[in-house]
Amino acid sequence: MTSLASTRAGTCTSTTREQADLRVDEALLPRYLTEVGGEHHNLFAFPAQSNFSGVQHPLEWIEQAHEHGWDVLLDAAAFVPTNRLDLSHWHPDFVALSFYKMFGWPTGVGCLLARRDALTRLERPWFSRAGTRPRCEPAASATRVPAKSHSRSRGRRWSAASSAPA
Repeated sequence: MTSLASTRAGTCTSTTREQADLRVDEALLPRYLTEVGGEHHNLFAFPAQSNFSGVQHPLEWIEQAHEHGWDVLLDAAAFVPTNRLDLSHWHPDFVALSFYKMFGWPTGVGCLLARRDALTRLERPWFSRAGTRPRCEPAASATRVPAKSHSRSRGRRWSAASSAPA
């Protein structure tokens, strides 16, 4: 994000974190959300749960940021595998998810959920030609994953339908 912001003459600011558990100092959050100059879009990105320490940040920050005119990117990759995220109650503009962390397979696959009204505020500089079409093909060396078991851990088979050893 910082490299994209710099190409557009934008800036990125990181919040101060308390060292013991890497928790953001909530007393400073209103200051971060109000100390913004100029007329431009602002994006407040935060993890619902730290991937490093497991600390969970309050989802109320979404509404707090919206009240100050910020768009919100919620990194829910570490949060959703063990917690329920009710998007009918919480309304971040964007949500990043990791399917690997949710299902344990395939690695490196995730998604970015976006509200329709948030999409209208985005520019798409990477679409340069009308003839560009996405294409996906299996690699020649790809192997087929068995239907009943897709992961092995210490010699035990894990069922795809449950998280308990088979």
